[in-house]
Amino acid sequence: MFMKFTLNTTLQFSGFKGEGIVKDNVWSNKTHFPFRTPMDRKYDSKLIILAVRNPLDVAVSFFNLVSSGTHTKTIREDLTGEAMVGFWNDFFESEVRMWVEWHDFWLQKVKEQSIPIFFFRFEDLLVQPEPVLKDMFQFILGQEKGIGGTIIEQRIQDVIKTGKNFLYRPRSAGGGFHKHVNKLSKE
Repeated sequence: MFMKFTLNTTLQFSGFKGEGIVKDNVWSNKTHFPFRTPMDRKYDSKLIILAVRNPLDVAVSFFNLVSSGTHTKTIREDLTGEAMVGFWNDFFESEVRMWVEWHDFWLQKVKEQSIPIFFFRFEDLLVQPEPVLKDMFQFILGQEKGIGGTIIEQRIQDVIKTGKNFLYRPRSAGGGFHKHVNKLSKE
C-alpha cells in the first residue's frame, strides 16, 4: 500500500523515496501511527522503534507543518501575538490531548504485546547520535553483546564524521515552544 497525501509526496520529491510506503517488503516504515495520518492502517511489525520528542517542541513543529504543508517552512515565529494567540491556544490544547493519547497507546502496547519496542528520545539522537544509533542497531540486529567492531558500528561512525547531510533541512529541534513561553512570562 502507498499512502498518497501531500506530506508524503513532498518528502518523496525531496529524496525520501520510501516515504508513506507500507508493505510487507519494506524493511522499515516511519509513521505517526496510530494518530497523525488519516490513512494510517494497521500492519504487521516484527519490532518497533519509537522516537519520543519533547511535546512542547512537537506542538510548534506540527503547527508549522499543518500551516505550511511542509517539514521545512516556519509560517510564523510569533504564535502569541494578538493575531494568533486564540488559534494557537486552541491548537496547543488539542495537541496536548493528542500527545497524551499517543503516549498512553504505546505504553499500553508495551504491557500487552510481545513485539519488542525500542524507545529513544529525539533530542538525544540530535545531541549524541552515536550511542543512540549503536543502541538502536543493537536492538534491530538482536545483538545482545553490542555492535562493537562490526561494519554497522563503523558505518555509524562514518556517517557521524561526515556531518549532518540532510536531504531536506528540517526546522530546528528544541527551543521552539520555549521562545513563546519566555515571551509570555515577560509580559
